[in-house]
Parts: sequence; structure tokens; C-alpha cells
Amino acid sequence: MKKKTIVFVQNIEYPQQWAVDIFYYSKYLSKYEDIKVKVIVSKINENISNKNLEIIELWKINYFLFIIKSFFIIKRINKNEKIDYVYFFAQNPFSVLLQFFVKYLLNIKTIYDVVSWPIGKWIIPFISKITIKLWVYFSYKYVVLDKWLIEKLNLSKNKNHEIIPMWYDEEIFIENKNINLFNKKQNKIIFTYIWTLNIERNLDIFIQAFIENIKINNNIKLYFIWSWTWEERLKNISKNYLDKNIFFLWKKEHREIPGYINSSDILVSYIPKIVYFEYQPPTKLIEYVACNKPVIVTNTIAQSEIMSWYEFLIHRDDFESTIEKIQYFIENIEDLKKNNYSELVEKFSWEKLVGKIVNLL
Repeated sequence: MKKKTIVFVQNIEYPQQWAVDIFYYSKYLSKYEDIKVKVIVSKINENISNKNLEIIELWKINYFLFIIKSFFIIKRINKNEKIDYVYFFAQNPFSVLLQFFVKYLLNIKTIYDVVSWPIGKWIIPFISKITIKLWVYFSYKYVVLDKWLIEKLNLSKNKNHEIIPMWYDEEIFIENKNINLFNKKQNKIIFTYIWTLNIERNLDIFIQAFIENIKINNNIKLYFIWSWTWEERLKNISKNYLDKNIFFLWKKEHREIPGYINSSDILVSYIPKIVYFEYQPPTKLIEYVACNKPVIVTNTIAQSEIMSWYEFLIHRDDFESTIEKIQYFIENIEDLKKNNYSELVEKFSWEKLVGKIVNLL
């Protein structure tokens, strides 16, 4: 049986939460006996060892050197064993040159994963749209999060493409009531936000709304897990409640996140309806619900499209409605805990979605 060889290339300085897809592709595809997986990446943040998997980790080098070095690595691999596909994730725009070289100098078919593009502010500017269209134009096939992305970017519908919705790893993102990382005391309700703290997320609104609820009920706590440029600004807003009701923890490795989700009562996916985030893949929302947790979630297009069944949307991300929604969750926490959320995202598990990748290949 001839094995197909696929090379994954991810050209970003470090994988963020929206870019862990390369590890799940590698982890699950390499379990197929007829597929050999090789990965060219700047950093490995998951243990995905497998006999059909080879990690080619590149140290931090600038984007142009990455392109050159990756090209020669791909050329060497292709000489020793014919590569069937080179699959590009989370690329710096200049890497379209690498795709061009791979296609026309090495005659290897390429696949471009539009899903892993940092969908948000980068998707709107004219130059970014053109870049994505170039990626798709040169690729043999492409993958998108949902049909609205094809329409948003006016991508070719005639080209081979696959729609693969957001995913989670059901081996680690599962309900576990025995984990307690927050030293929770009786009657304390733990809210947790996991993701970046950059200013465009308007988390100052959420914190101020949370503080208003602290004044009514001092038994609530809010944890932030991650770190970004604007952490000090948010800490300043929280100063009177810092390390009492509001806590900022340093970022955690992706494999540690399920433990913090399972230690929480209510998770927060606060993404304002602004251009920066309107189409951002709701990675954390899916992972929260996979752990069977109630979520305060805003109705951005990506979140509401995928979670259209969810009755607890904050339909406005303004101050007053956020206060009301937090209060609603506090007052109904016991009833909310009884719902079985995890069943609603079973179709997003990697065990099921990886079959689409196999068919694509």
C-alpha cells in the first residue's frame, strides 16, 4: 500500500489559539496507516508524536529566510519520497511566494487553509483580500470555515474546496467535575475568560459590568487566563477588586486549558461586534461547550452562525446588557449547570471532522 505524503507548513512566529489546527491535523491524520505527515513549523506546542509523523521544527528566523529554508526542505523531501500535497496554514502574506515556488518549480499540489487565517481586522483591508485570493488561485484546493467566508472574500466556488467548521479535540476537551484549579469555596461562582486581552475586545466593558455585579453579590470571581499588550490597562480598571474578585493569570499551554475550563462555573466568550472580530472563528466557544459549560457569548457572525441554537446570547455587547446578562447567569446558575451543552457540539469533534480531510486528500 503506497502511503500519501503530506507536508504541513505554518509560517507564523508562534502558534496562537486560532492556529493550533496544524497540530490536530497532524495528530489525527498521522493515525491513518496510508498517510505520512511532515510538519514545518516555527514552534511545537503539542505532543503529537506518531510513527507516521515527522516534525521539522524551524527556529525563529525572519519570514523570507523561512520561505527559502522551507523550500529547500520540501525539495529534499520530494526528491526522496514523492510529496502528494503541501498544505499551508496561518501564513504570513509573503509566503504566497513559497506556494508559487512549490507549485511551479517542484510541481507539487498545494492546499490553502483559509480557516486558519487570523480572521478579523486582517480580512477587511484590500491588500489582505488580494493576498488570500492569490493563495486560493495558486492552490489546488482550499479549506474554509463556512460558506459565508467564501462569499465574504468572493472566492472561487468552482475550485475544489471543503467546508470544515470549527473543531475541538475530544480527547482532552471533555467534562471533568473532579478538577479544581481555583481553590473554589462554597457558594463562590467562578467566571473565566480565556484568550487575548487586546484593546479591541472591549473587555473594559465586561470588567466594569462585572464590578457592578460584585457590588450586589460578592461571591463571584472572574479569572483571565492569557496575557497581551493591554493587561495593565485592564488591571487598572480592576484595581479595587484585583486579587479579591478579579484575577489575571499568565497564559497557559493549550493542553492545560481544559483543566481551567472544567474548574469554572461560567465561561466568557466576549467578542464585540466590530470589524476586527466579526468573522473570527469561535475556537474557545466550542471548547467551552465541549466541556459542558454554560457560556456568556456575544452574537458575532461566526459565533451566532455556529451556535444558532444557543439561547443565552448577549444580543448587544453594551454596558447595560452585559450587566443584565451577568446577573442572569448568577441568578440561574444551578439551572444552567443542568443543561447538556456538550451534545450540541459533537459534530465539531476532530474524530468526525478528520474524515473530511482524508476525503479532500
